[in-house]
Amino acid sequence: MELVYVNNKYNQYIFTDDEIQDIYDMYFNQDLSLQKIMDKYKISQSVLNRIFKEHNWELRKQTCHSRKYPLNEHYFDNINTPNKAYIMGLFYADGYNSGKSIKLCLQDRDIQILEDIKKELGTDIPLEKRIFTEHPTWHDAYTLNLNSVYMCKQLEKLGMVKAKSLILDFPNWITEDLFPFFLKGYIDGDGWVRPKTLGFMGTDKFSYGVQDYLKNHYNIKSSVMTMKRHYSEHTKTWYTSSFATSKQLSELMFSQSCLGIQRKVQKYIDYNYILFNANNSLSA
Repeated sequence: MELVYVNNKYNQYIFTDDEIQDIYDMYFNQDLSLQKIMDKYKISQSVLNRIFKEHNWELRKQTCHSRKYPLNEHYFDNINTPNKAYIMGLFYADGYNSGKSIKLCLQDRDIQILEDIKKELGTDIPLEKRIFTEHPTWHDAYTLNLNSVYMCKQLEKLGMVKAKSLILDFPNWITEDLFPFFLKGYIDGDGWVRPKTLGFMGTDKFSYGVQDYLKNHYNIKSSVMTMKRHYSEHTKTWYTSSFATSKQLSELMFSQSCLGIQRKVQKYIDYNYILFNANNSLSA
């Protein structure tokens, strides 16, 4: 095994190939700070700088949010819970992947779901507030900004790509048991809940994918159409066309405990898609 020697005035450090690879992964893939690496290997800044120099690694540019705040960067490594599926749906609808950070911006009245997602991701990073003084009728907004190259790469693998508004594809990785919660998240982010119908706007690939999946896996019929207000030929409107179908789909989306935007949950209740049971909890 090849060894890499790094010397300073006082000590000699010997790193194996695996350790060098671990240092690389910590910094470039997991987006951890130099201090985290120094703490793990009990080395000084000068020693770490020498490693970077010997391997021709370039330091990344510092951003306004370093790993000052904790974050479970591996949260999306395995989408295996309703909450993970829901967040993925919300990210598909309203999230932005820059390759270095994930951003989710929602109206101030929906701040609670951002706080809930923070808990899921194990972070206490402050939300960024935007005040629309130039548009008095607009709601102010809050942005959740997650700086992690590793998380960006994982979400890109799951279909949350850059500039996704016209190219978003259907998530072929989703499982039948979790799809309803994924769809609930997407509707919360870019859809609507109305009397007799649920719907959203999306790309043609995504919209037709949802239509086919619902038909093939749950025998739920839905429609996809082009409307005049669409700004692109690749943008479609997906919707259910009856109360019975909307209720059937709602029963799936609320079949397990899951995150949700409260004002939209209230609409499911108002339109009799779901009910509160005797224990004051949601039920289909």
